[in-house]
Amino acid sequence: MPQVLNLDTLIELMLAISLSAAAGFRVFVPLLALSAASVLGHVDLPTHFDWIENPQALGLFAIAAF
Repeated sequence: MPQVLNLDTLIELMLAISLSAAAGFRVFVPLLALSAASVLGHVDLPTHFDWIENPQALGLFAIAAF
């Protein structure tokens, strides 16, 4: 039976995690900006995006972006 977790697999897994983490930080920045603009009253979003307009969502986007 072949060994499942060898050095190559471990390196590939670590590379995948680091690349997804680096890309994931920038994913939430537009949502953070949109949420901040809507909470401050600069943008009026449609009713199905009301969840972005609350301060809790702004806090979560801020934590996720940074």
